[in-house]
Amino acid sequence: MRSYDPVLMQININAFTVPVGKTFDLSGLLTGTTVNVLSGTDINFQGNDHIWDGNGAYWWDGKGGSAGRTKPQPMFSATLTGTMENIYLLNPPVRAFALQNPAKLTASGLTVDSSDGTSGGLALNTDGFDCLAVNSATNLVFSDNKCNGGHGISIGSIKTGAVVSGVTISNNVVTASAQGLRIKTYIDDTDASVSNVVYSGNTVTGCTSYGVIIQQNYPDNVSAGGATNGIPITDVSFSGTLSTVAVASTAKQVVVLCGSDSCTGTWDWSKLATSGGSAGSITNAPITGYTIGDGSANAKRSLTVSESTIAAAIASLGSSTSAASIFVEAGTYSGSLYITYGGKLSIYGYTTDTTSYTSNVVTLTNAGSAAADGNDDASGTLRVHANGFKLYNINVVNSYGVGSQALALSAYGTEQGYYGCSFKGSQDTVLTDTGTQIFSESYIEGAVDFIFGQTANTWLDHCTIASNAAGTITASGRPEGSSTGIYVFNSCTIKQAASATSSLSGKVYLGRPWSEYAHAVFMFSSLSDIIAPAGWEEWSTASPNTADVLFAEYQNSGDGSSDSARASFSKQLTSTSVEAYTISKILGSDYLDWIDTSYSY
Repeated sequence: MRSYDPVLMQININAFTVPVGKTFDLSGLLTGTTVNVLSGTDINFQGNDHIWDGNGAYWWDGKGGSAGRTKPQPMFSATLTGTMENIYLLNPPVRAFALQNPAKLTASGLTVDSSDGTSGGLALNTDGFDCLAVNSATNLVFSDNKCNGGHGISIGSIKTGAVVSGVTISNNVVTASAQGLRIKTYIDDTDASVSNVVYSGNTVTGCTSYGVIIQQNYPDNVSAGGATNGIPITDVSFSGTLSTVAVASTAKQVVVLCGSDSCTGTWDWSKLATSGGSAGSITNAPITGYTIGDGSANAKRSLTVSESTIAAAIASLGSSTSAASIFVEAGTYSGSLYITYGGKLSIYGYTTDTTSYTSNVVTLTNAGSAAADGNDDASGTLRVHANGFKLYNINVVNSYGVGSQALALSAYGTEQGYYGCSFKGSQDTVLTDTGTQIFSESYIEGAVDFIFGQTANTWLDHCTIASNAAGTITASGRPEGSSTGIYVFNSCTIKQAASATSSLSGKVYLGRPWSEYAHAVFMFSSLSDIIAPAGWEEWSTASPNTADVLFAEYQNSGDGSSDSARASFSKQLTSTSVEAYTISKILGSDYLDWIDTSYSY
């Protein structure tokens, strides 16, 4: 169950079950103890991304945390200083985390997933409650976490005697929740305070009630008014990296309800951009840099697309080089989209699940072809000739079909990221020709050379690669003497697409060399029986292009992974040689500065 090393003061938890009505108690840990998978000081609690299942479905009854069945809460309560990292809470019965800290605490890599409770509304807005509830804390950092469903990230409910000060909430992703970011104080309580709260770089999408809500009349509904001055709130800012909040059509972007003189200090909200729904209201708060109804002082850099075209939204950004965000509401958008924006641009498609492409409801579609448009790039449905571009949860389709190269995506640029996206075509679906790109939790479908390019370094992580006809997946055209130009597939799934009209067993190859110096690596991936025994094939009989290729595999699995009959010009990597193909080697040692670290790699 657990082992204890008296020298290292380390506890390793392998597995445990907590009976109903009982608590797994780690109080009394020695100073400096490390807990791997709570109360104490200087504690390092490392969850190692193991899933802690709260069995919410057993408790959820649609009646909330204070009615119906008595529910255990919070799921994870801690009073400690030090660090909490990489903890995954699944289906909490009510609240997920309740944290208190006598000194500095940094919480990062936390995931709360209450999405199962959306079925039938059993947990949504009721039992699947706050992702984080800060009841009393000083010098707390809550960063790089994911919250899906529930009530988002909350400071409060603040009661008599509680002090919250020096809290930083940064780089978190909140999706499909009732509220995104919230501060709430009890209407009749006193002798408590909230101060020095900083929000930075958070992404909130799909909120059904409020994007940002601050209320001093809890537990009354904010619409009831009657806020009091009992618990002051001082110095609340949106600073540093731009925080973006996009709410559903039924929701309000921002609602702040303060007492007559209880919200004071500096409230600089110039790094908040909001969109969707209705504007909301601000009462008795000294907010600067943000105007209700204008989205924010950065309104031109945060746009919502519904009936207008995405191209028009991008054009409205003009020649600016500032970071910008565009939120696209559900729908199908036709035509080719060409992006050359000079700053860092992120485009988000509406979804109820940012972690995957499976819930995407935004689609870009076109039927361009190289034959008609003159070249591969021009045929693309989405053409990105820009650096620092990110695309989230959008389907990109080229519907031309067979008979010509017809791109869904044409990517030219450094530090591009594609997260939870889907790309569908037939021949040459995805072109990554120059720069650096990462694809994470995405889907790519095609038949012939459908992932191809020349000098780009492209990393594909936890992606689904699906063939819809016999052919080859990659076609690397790395030029002679080039130090760049490689495809690395890490922990991907290679399978037959549902759209295939007949069995592809043994009819698909991992790649063929567009140039004699082609580079492609598949590692830790699942290869289905569609992969031919040889694995790789020549470019053509007349021009095999195999003399200087690097076609490599490492620790793949599945019916198509056997290396017993692999092509002689391919190789199996060793535990030593595979180190040359880590994500930092492919995307650069600074890759953590630009990829979305809320995804796992």
